Parts: sequence; structure tokens; C-alpha cells
Amino acid sequence: MKKFIMFGDYCDDVEVKREPVRQAHLEHLRALKSRGVLEKAGPTRDLKKIFAIFIGESAEEIRLEIEQDVYWIHGIWTRYELSEWIDAI
Repeated sequence: MKKFIMFGDYCDDVEVKREPVRQAHLEHLRALKSRGVLEKAGPTRDLKKIFAIFIGESAEEIRLEIEQDVYWIHGIWTRYELSEWIDAI
């Protein structure tokens, strides 16, 4: 399995805008974690950026998981980059 890192941006007023979908978002992340697809995820302290480590066969597979998240669907995440990562140490 390959590892992928995700860097992304949150929308303005994220604390207000995320509230209606936050529980569904957290449930989605927990499900990905339990399936072994998500290793780590979280925002920067200032709630401007998202960072995550995913595990999967391809970038396309991981993009599907990211784009099924309600944060992406509802514009809470406004942009993301996904790169294959070598876990060297």
C-alpha cells in the first residue's frame, strides 16, 4: 500500500460554516481510520489548513474518499493537494 499526504485549505468562517456538517465529517474520518485508509488528519491551530496521511492503492482512490467527505462537498475544504509520500523514517 502507498501513503499519500493531503494539504488543503479551509473556507473563511470555518467554525460557523462547518457546524451543520461537522458530525458527519468526523464520522466519515472515523470510518476511514477503522478501514485503514486514514492514518492521521487534523487542522492547523489557526484553522486555515488541513493535513492528512492516507493509505491506499492509488491517488485516484484517495481522491474519491476525500471528495466524498461533507467538508469537500459543502465547501468547508476549498482546495487540496494530494501527493504520494515516502515514509523514510
